[in-house]
Amino acid sequence: MKILLLLIIFVVCVTIGSSYAYALEYTYPTINQRLTEIPTYCAVESITDKIESSEMDEMLAKSELAVNAWREKLQNSEITNKEFWDLKFKKIGKNESVTDDCTITILFRDDPEFSGSLLSKTLGAFMRNSIYIYYENQESIYGDKWMDGILKTLIHEMGHTFGLGHYTTDDNDYNRKVATRDESPPSIMFAPAHINPDLRKITDIDVQKVRLIYGSYGFHAFSEQRPSEIIIENPISPLDPTYPFEFTEISKNNIKLFRHQDSLMTISGQINDVVFMSGHPVFLLITNPDLSTQVLKVKPTRDGFFETYLNFNYKSLPGKYSIEFAYIDKIDQSKNITFDVEQTDIPLPSKSENLNIIQVSNTADQFFDMGLYGDAIKNYKVVMKNVDKIQEPLHLNALSKIGLALIELKNYEKSLSYFEQVYEINPDYPNIQENLKTSKLLIETNGKVIIADSIIPLPGWIKSNAGWWINGQSTDQSLLDAFEYMQNKGLIGSYEFSNYSQSHIPNWLVDIVTWWFDGKLSDEEFLKTVDYLLKQGIIII
Repeated sequence: MKILLLLIIFVVCVTIGSSYAYALEYTYPTINQRLTEIPTYCAVESITDKIESSEMDEMLAKSELAVNAWREKLQNSEITNKEFWDLKFKKIGKNESVTDDCTITILFRDDPEFSGSLLSKTLGAFMRNSIYIYYENQESIYGDKWMDGILKTLIHEMGHTFGLGHYTTDDNDYNRKVATRDESPPSIMFAPAHINPDLRKITDIDVQKVRLIYGSYGFHAFSEQRPSEIIIENPISPLDPTYPFEFTEISKNNIKLFRHQDSLMTISGQINDVVFMSGHPVFLLITNPDLSTQVLKVKPTRDGFFETYLNFNYKSLPGKYSIEFAYIDKIDQSKNITFDVEQTDIPLPSKSENLNIIQVSNTADQFFDMGLYGDAIKNYKVVMKNVDKIQEPLHLNALSKIGLALIELKNYEKSLSYFEQVYEINPDYPNIQENLKTSKLLIETNGKVIIADSIIPLPGWIKSNAGWWINGQSTDQSLLDAFEYMQNKGLIGSYEFSNYSQSHIPNWLVDIVTWWFDGKLSDEEFLKTVDYLLKQGIIII
C-alpha cells in the first residue's frame, strides 16, 4: 500500500506543469560499397519469352535514362571538374558477352525466386556488382506505370552502387504518409518506396550525400590512379568504408505463426569499440514481405550491446523479411539479416501409447498463462482423454482450467458445467467454490458484472504488450487496448471525461509500467494505480 501512495504522489507531481515535444529523427546511412573508377553501367539484353522484344528495348532505354539522370545531377553540382562525376552507359546485346570495361551490369529478371536472400516482391537489388530489376514485380506493384517504376528502381539501385543506404525516419506513421502522399519523398533512396513512381526523384540531399562519400575527386577518390594533372587545394576527403558492428543476430531464423499465439523474436548485436559513441541509437530498417517497412530505434548499453524485440501473431504477413542495421549513418551490408515467417496451425496432439501427458498438460498451462485459451482447451482435452483415472490431479486441473478458459471466452454456461464436474469429483478442490459462484453470477448478469477479486488473472499478452510499449516497439494503442480489456473485465473503473475528445497516455507512465513489468509492482498495485489515473483523467481511454 505504501508503494501505491508513493506512486500517486509521483503522478501528481509529474502532472503539474508537464510538457514535451517530439522531434522527428531521420537516418540516411552509407553502405560499404565504393566505386573505384569512372563507372560504366552495362545493361544486358535478356533472352526471355515472358516479355515482348519491344518491352525489353524500352527497359534498356530506361537504363540509359537512369544513368543520364544521375550524371546530370552530379555534374550540375560541380563547378570546375565535372568530368570527375562522369557516368558511362553501354548496351550488351543478347548474343554478346559482358566486357571487362563494365563496372556495373544491369540484369532483367522476371522474379527474384532464384535468390534465397531476397524478398519475393523485391523490385530491384544490387548484389555482386550487378543491378537486378524484377519486371513482373514492377507490374504487380505499379500496374500500368510499371515501366516508370523500372526507371525509378534503376535510379534507386544506382544510388546503392555509389554507397547510399536507405533514407528513413524513426516515425513509422510518418514514413507511411510520405510513401502515399501526393508529393515527392525527400530522397530517391527513401524507404518505403512511394506508390507513385512519377514522384520518386533524385533530390539535392541525394547529390550532397554522394559528394560527401567521394569528396573533391569524385569517382576518382578511391582509384589507385587519380588524375595527376589536376591539383585541388584543400580537397574534401572521401568517406572510407566503416564496419560499425562486430555482430548482429536474431533468436530465430524461421518464425511459425499459430492461431491466437504470439511469437517473440530477439534482435541483438554489438557495436565495434572503434566507432562506438555513447548516446547514439542503432536504427533497424525492417522490410516486410509486401515491401512495407518499419523502423526501430534502439539505445545501446554502455558497452555497445543492443537488443530489441519483434512480435509476430497469426495476422502477421508470411514470407521473407529483411533487417538492415545502421549506426551513426553507417551500414555494413554483411551484417544485414533475412528471416522467414511461416503461417501454420497448432496441431492437436493425438492419442498415443507413448504420449507424454505431463508435457501436454504443461503446454496447455503455458497456453493458458499466455491467454491463448482456445489452444489451451484443445490440449487440456487431450489430457482428459489420456489419463487413467478421473481423480488424477492432471484430469482435475484440466477440467478446472477449461472452466476458467471458457469464462474468458464468455461461454459462461459451459464453464459452469466443467466446474460442476470438478466439484462432483472433489468438493475440496482449490477455489472450486469460488469458481462455481463466479460462473453462476456471470450467467445471471450475462457477463456484465465481475466480482472485485476476479478469478481470471491478467493474460500474458497484456504484459507482452507492456514490454513492447516500454521499448518503443508498439504504439500507445496497444497499451490502451490492454486498459480497455481490464475495463471490460471489471478490473479497473470506466470513467468518462467530456472535456477530452481523444485518448491520452502521459509520457512518464513508462516508469510505472516498467516497475510493474519488472515485478516491482504486483498486479493488484498496478491495477489500483491505473484505476486512480483513469479516475483523475490523467489517462484517457
